[in-house]
Amino acid sequence: MPAQQTRFMQVRGRGAFVYMMSNGMFEPAADLGATVQDGQLAGFIHAIDQP
Repeated sequence: MPAQQTRFMQVRGRGAFVYMMSNGMFEPAADLGATVQDGQLAGFIHAIDQP
């Protein structure tokens, strides 16, 4: 598979991020490079201290 061209992206401001108040491991719901829509599920947080 040929390499895809690099896509440069810019994130402006803290509103582009979501912060969590507890520890966990993030599992993304979309593949790297996929186009996503506003309101689409970003991923899952797995508690690493509670098996």
